[in-house]
Amino acid sequence: MSRELGFTNRPPAPVPPSAPLGLTLVNRGGPDPVWQETPRVIECIVNSNGTEDYVTIGQAITAGCTRICVRAGTYTESSNIVIPNGGAIIGESVGAVTINLTGGASLNIDGSGGTKETAGTISVANASNAIVGVGTTFTNLSAGQFIRLGQEFYEIATITNATNIVLTRVYQGIALTGESYVAQAMFTAVELSNLILSGSSSTGLFIRAARISSFEDILVRDCTPNIRFEDSNAFSISGVTSNNSTGNGVEVASCYAISINALYSYNASSVALSLSGDCQGVIIDSSVLNNSNSTGVDVGDTCTNINLTDCIITNNNGKGINSTPGTGFIIMNACTVQQNGDDGIDFDGGTNTVNDCIIDSNAGFGIEAGNGGIIQGNFISNNTDNGVSLMSDNDVTVTGNQIVGNTGKGVNCNQDREVISGNIIRDNTEEGIDVGNSSSEIVITNNVIENNTLDGISMSGDDCIINANRSCSNGGDGVIVNAQAGRCIVTSNSLQGNTGTSFVDNSGTTVSANNVT
Repeated sequence: MSRELGFTNRPPAPVPPSAPLGLTLVNRGGPDPVWQETPRVIECIVNSNGTEDYVTIGQAITAGCTRICVRAGTYTESSNIVIPNGGAIIGESVGAVTINLTGGASLNIDGSGGTKETAGTISVANASNAIVGVGTTFTNLSAGQFIRLGQEFYEIATITNATNIVLTRVYQGIALTGESYVAQAMFTAVELSNLILSGSSSTGLFIRAARISSFEDILVRDCTPNIRFEDSNAFSISGVTSNNSTGNGVEVASCYAISINALYSYNASSVALSLSGDCQGVIIDSSVLNNSNSTGVDVGDTCTNINLTDCIITNNNGKGINSTPGTGFIIMNACTVQQNGDDGIDFDGGTNTVNDCIIDSNAGFGIEAGNGGIIQGNFISNNTDNGVSLMSDNDVTVTGNQIVGNTGKGVNCNQDREVISGNIIRDNTEEGIDVGNSSSEIVITNNVIENNTLDGISMSGDDCIINANRSCSNGGDGVIVNAQAGRCIVTSNSLQGNTGTSFVDNSGTTVSANNVT
C-alpha cells in the first residue's frame, strides 16, 4: 500500500530537460516542457517498535520497498543499505532518525557499479541527437544508459554500432569534436532526507552515478570517510553535515552541475571538502568548512567552474582553500577565510576571481589567485606572511582591496603584467608593494600606501608604471626605483611624510609631476 507524505517547504530537485522518475509534465506552453514534482509517495513505513510495516530498513529493502519512510528512533544496520533507481529513504523529522552502521556498512546509491565507457573520442553537432565515435566501443552500452556531453548526461535511445549512438533528445551546446566522454548506467530521482548516519568503518554515505536527485538534512559522523559523491550530475545537497570523519569529510569526484547549500563539514582528520576528477559547474553556497586537520577546501585534478558564495572557511590546520595547476575558473564571493594554519587562499590554477571576501589571520600569505586572476574588493588582514602573493602568477588584477596589518609585504610581485590599482595598503610589516627584478610591465596606480614598516613602493622590475598613488608615512622611502629596474615611469604620485627619502631613483627612471615633500 502506498502513502503520500505531507512534508512541506522542501525545495524541488533541479528541473531536468526530459521526464525522469518522480516528475510529471504539467504544461507544454513554449519551446520546452515544464515539469513539477509529483507527491512524495511511500511504499512502506519502518518503525523500530514493530507497530508498522517493518522493524529495520534492511527488512524493508529486502521485501522490495523502494520508497521508505522511517519513524523516529535508533536503528542498527550491519549490511549496506542499497537504494534502487528512483528510491527514497525519508526520516520522519530532522534529527529524529539515527542509523548506526556497524562494521563497514554504508548507505549506498550506485547507479553504475563503477562500470563506465571512456574509450576513444566523440563528436556531436548542436541540435543533433547523433553521436559519432572514433575508437569507441558503444556496443558495450545499452539503451537507457547515459553519456556526458559538457556538464550534462544525455539518455541513449539506440546503439547503432560500436561508433554510433542516438540520443533520446537533441544535444544543446557548442559542437564537440574529438572530445573525451563518459557513458554509464545511472539512477534518477533518488531522495534522502532527515537521517543521521553514524559509525561505519567504511564510507558512511556513498553516491555514484546519480542524477536529478536530492539529499537534505543529513548528518554523517564517525565514518571513513563520511560522504562521497562520484560520477553524478544535476543533484542538490542541502543542510548536510559531516562531523568527525576519518579521512576527508566530504568528497566530490567528477560531478557536474551540482548545487551544495548549507553544507557543514568539520572535524575531518584530513580535508573538510575535497573536489577531484573533472568536476564542473559546482555551486557551493552558505557552507561552513572548519576545524579539519588539513585543508578546508581542496580543488584538484582538472576541476573547473567552481563557485563559492557566502562560505566560511576557518580554523583548518592547513590552507583555507587550495587548488592545483590543472584547475581553473574558481569564483569566491563574500566568503570568510580566517585563522587557518597555512595560507588563506592558494590558487595554482588559472583565471580565478576572489570578490568581497574577508581573508584574515591565516598562518601564511593571505591570497594567491593564479594566472589571470582577479582579486577585488577584499579585506586582507593580519596574515602572518604577505597579504597578496604574486610570486608565481602573471596577468593578475588586484583592485579595490584593503590590505592591512600583514606580517610581511602588502603585495609581493615577481611576475609580469600585473595591475595593482585602487587599493588601501597600510600597516604591513615590510614594504607596501614590492616588485622584484623578474617582473615586467607592472602597473601600480591610484593606491593609498601608508604606515608600512619599510618602503611604500619598492620597484626592481622593467617597463613598469607607478602613477597617481599616495605613498605617505612609511618607515622607508615613499617610492624607490632600484638599480635593477629599467625603463620605468613614475608620474603624478603624492609622496609625503616618509621616514626615508620620499623618492629615490637609482635607475634613470622617467619622472614627472610628482608631489614630493
